[in-house]
Amino acid sequence: LGRAEDDIASLRSRLETRRKQTESIETDLIPPIETEIKSLGSQIERLNEEMGTELSANLTEEERNTLSDLKSAQAELEGQIEAARAELEEVGVERQRMQSL
Repeated sequence: LGRAEDDIASLRSRLETRRKQTESIETDLIPPIETEIKSLGSQIERLNEEMGTELSANLTEEERNTLSDLKSAQAELEGQIEAARAELEEVGVERQRMQSL
């Protein structure tokens, strides 16, 4: 009977230790993790909003100049493409007219 009481006391002690560990986890570990999760969620939202936007503020002066040159070249090439497209359409119409004669 004495041994059973010792076993019960030992189990109660272990149970109390586990309860204290559980409380420690609930109070010391979970709140910081929840805070970190919220922070990471905010970062994800910010990065999702930032995707697809130009990040020219982070560029050096040389990189900004290169970007500007590239944008100018892009606009010029888009104009040339549109002119070529219009010319191709005109040639197609002229070809159809000549074939119908």
